[in-house]
Order: sequence, then structure tokens, then C-alpha cells
Amino acid sequence: MDAGTEQGATPEGQAAEQAVDVPLSLDDEIVELKKLLEDDPEDFQAQCRLGEVYFAKGMLDEALENVSKAITMAESIRKQMDHSLAMYYANRGTIQATKGDMDEAMSQFRKALEINSKDVLALFNLGRALFDRDEYMEAMPLLERLVDVTPFGARLRLSRPTESGRLLHLTLPMPRPLRCFDHVEDQYRVWCLVRYVKLLDPNAAKGALVEIGVVPSGSPESAQVTRAPCGSEVTSR
Repeated sequence: MDAGTEQGATPEGQAAEQAVDVPLSLDDEIVELKKLLEDDPEDFQAQCRLGEVYFAKGMLDEALENVSKAITMAESIRKQMDHSLAMYYANRGTIQATKGDMDEAMSQFRKALEINSKDVLALFNLGRALFDRDEYMEAMPLLERLVDVTPFGARLRLSRPTESGRLLHLTLPMPRPLRCFDHVEDQYRVWCLVRYVKLLDPNAAKGALVEIGVVPSGSPESAQVTRAPCGSEVTSR
């Protein structure tokens, strides 16, 4: 009885197995891949495979178009991964700096900038570390590469001279998500320390004498900074 049942089931099992193992024709695979891409245009594997199938069929124009799309998608993925990897190196450097190992921290910041030369955290922390070591010539280009306004500092131009180490009271229209306080105010008011000064040609810079890079030191209500003897007012528009 058992043997008969097993013998009777064998042909059906073999037929099912054969049906599963039959590969799709190239035309059928194109149809299925197009369906996948209609549901998810960002399906990278489907995009790559569609280019390969078109090439196998000798449809070179279609193959070129789809492979080009796959390359664009891959470049986007790589860019995202590079930004994430740079961020992780910068984060590791911040942890090392907090532990007091500045040499290793600076090494991590440099690795982050090798991957993403615009990583704000790495630029700021490496520039600050070099500045604190009096390595001004190497620190200045890093600080100059920071975007104009970030939670870590700002870059602006003044029509009057100032000097590195001076404390300035800035009033500027900084985006609220980047602020540490004054979230409901129209203008952001903060004491900042001048970390670098670059002389400009007033004729070429529309009257500006210097470009400066500053880092925030505290709110106007901060008791520590309001007692600073060298503070001055600056308004940025």
C-alpha cells in the first residue's frame, strides 16, 4: 500500500519539479523585469538584469539605456554610502577626542575627509584640533571649507577689521533647525569666537575688508561671555 502510494506520487512530483526548473525565455524575463520596475523603479538588481537580457537578445540600444540607468543608481548608492562612512569615521574621531586621544581622533577625521571632503563634523573638529595646536596654516583651509552657516559655526564677511581670538556678538537670520537657542525669534543672537581671518580686496569683495570664520560660544544671556572685555556687535543679513 505504502509502496504503491509512493510510486503513484513520483510522476506528479517529477512533473512539478520539472515545471519549477524550466527557465524563463528572454522575452518572458523582460516582461517580468519590467513589471518589477513598474512596482519599484529603484530596484537596482532588476535594472541590471534587464540590461543584461537586452544585451543577450542583441538589443543594444535598449541594453545601453538600462545599463546607464543602473550606473546612475549605483553612483547614487555609492554616494550615500560614502557620506555614511565618512560620518562614522568622524563620529569615531569625536569619541577618541572625548577620550583624550587627539592623535587618533585627528587620524579618524582625516579618513572621513578622504571619503567626503565636505563632512562638516570632520572639517570643524580637525580644523579646531589643528588650531588648538597652533598649526594655523593647515587649520585655516579646513575651516574655510565649512559651509556658510552650520550648528558648529559660520563664515561671513565684514566691512571693518577684526582679529582672531576676538569675541563677536552676531545677529543673523540663521535657519531655526540649526540653532541651539532662540528658536522662536526671527533673528539668531549668539556670541561667537573668531577662529580665522582672511583679508579681502574691498574692490573685488563689494566693500568687505575681511572674511571670518567663527564658532558659537554661548547665548547673549551667558554670564561667561557677557563679561568678555573684547566683545563687539555684528549684524549679518
